[in-house]
Amino acid sequence: MFGIVELRKTVGQTGKNWCAMKSPDWKSIADILATVAIVGSLVFVGLEIKQSRDIAIADVYQQQAALLATIQINYESSEEFYEARREFSSGEE
Repeated sequence: MFGIVELRKTVGQTGKNWCAMKSPDWKSIADILATVAIVGSLVFVGLEIKQSRDIAIADVYQQQAALLATIQINYESSEEFYEARREFSSGEE
């Protein structure tokens, strides 16, 4: 039977008391804080990259809309367009 007593004897042979909780030292706390800071900075960089990508995509859509509006304005302001529309509405071929 391998019970608590035998486990304590086995662990006790290494010279460490496995039951006692030790308070964390400053190095461990600093390591944990450094890890949290690194993860936080990586999340921040990821969000910045996503925001830059979204802005670039929105800029492309805006440029496409502006180009389409320019093409439409130029097309509608031409004499050929008015002539074709006049022929279409009057039924001439």
